[in-house]
Amino acid sequence: EKAYLGLGKTCFVRLEYEEAIAALSAAIQLKKEYPEAHVGLAEIYLFLEDFEQAAKHYLEAIQINPEYPEPYLGLSIVTLKQKKWNKSLEYHKMYAKISQRLANPKILTEKPAS
Repeated sequence: EKAYLGLGKTCFVRLEYEEAIAALSAAIQLKKEYPEAHVGLAEIYLFLEDFEQAAKHYLEAIQINPEYPEPYLGLSIVTLKQKKWNKSLEYHKMYAKISQRLANPKILTEKPAS
């Protein structure tokens, strides 16, 4: 499945969208819970301005791994393009919170100073 993920990303960069979608879809067929492949598909659909499909794949990635920050950033962009300002801000805040927590694991374990 990682080979298909790499192929999908390469095809996307080469502007071969149908091939990229096929490769990333194949990766998901091999490994159902593959958030990176869903994010890859979402990025292609976002680029193609198919916001419904982009949102679908970002949400699937979140369902698989709620602590994976990239889909929240992607949904922030999708909702921004749809002029859903409040939802976009909400997703961006979630992205920032998760990213900060992952960058500084002490945030998870430290107790606040009294």
